[in-house]
This record gives sequence, structure tokens and C-alpha cells, in this order.
Amino acid sequence: MGVRQVQSTMFTAIALAVAAMPAVAQQPADTMGGLTGLLEQSEAGKLRCPDGSTRPWKGEPTKNTLVINMACAVPAEEAERRAEAAAKAVAAKNLEAEQRAALRGDAGVVAALKASIATGSLDYLLSFRIVWFVLVVGGIGLIGAILGRLIRGGR
Repeated sequence: MGVRQVQSTMFTAIALAVAAMPAVAQQPADTMGGLTGLLEQSEAGKLRCPDGSTRPWKGEPTKNTLVINMACAVPAEEAERRAEAAAKAVAAKNLEAEQRAALRGDAGVVAALKASIATGSLDYLLSFRIVWFVLVVGGIGLIGAILGRLIRGGR
């Protein structure tokens, strides 16, 4: 038997095995004896725990018992507190990212000026050459005024 015949035989066996697999995969894994699984009892945006309580759930509906058990491992109040703390941290991080983008000039002039005022940073204004020109000319004028006073005797 040649290598080509072995390969074609192997591919045929694999194709037949794969064709038989969907019938096994379609059977529900989380049901026992006609009992409904946890997912069927859950509502949209909620996850029903084995103890009967429901938790907020933002992910895709799942039948994975490990995921359900991990989500239900802490009391509902603790889970809600953790979710609130995470939401606050994400909001603060997003605000910081928005301010950095505005100071880089990626969000428009009004947003950049608001971010400059909120952060006290001059990064946005100093990104313009005209501002540097005004600062240099003003600095030269200030130095000239100071030297003029010193030369005239402080009058």
C-alpha cells in the first residue's frame, strides 16, 4: 500500500468521523434527566446561580458550569460592589484617555481647551508655533524692559 493510498484512507476515515460528530455535539450537556439547565432559567442580562439567586451578567449567555460557579462564588452584594468599583475605575481611565487625546489635539479645539483647563496642562497650547513665537518675543521684550530700567538707573 502506497503513501497516497494511506493518506486518502486516513482522510476518508477523518471525514466520516467528523460527519458523525454533530449528532453527539447537539445533545445538551447541562441537562440531567429532563431538568432544565441554568441557562434556560436565566433572563436577559441576568445569570441564575445554583442557589436560586440571580446576578447581573454582561457576557454572552453561557451553559458552562465552571463560569456559572465562578460568577456565583461570591455573594450578590459583593459581586455588585466589585462591578461598581470596576465601572468607576474604567470611567476614570476613559476620562484620562480622553484628556490625553484632547491634549494631543486628537479631539478638537474645544475639547483640548477644556482638557487644558481641567488638567492645568499647557501641552496643547505649546504644540503651536505661534504660541512659542509670542513667548519668545514677550521674553525678549521683558528682558529689554528690565535692562532698560537698569541702564536708566531704576526710574
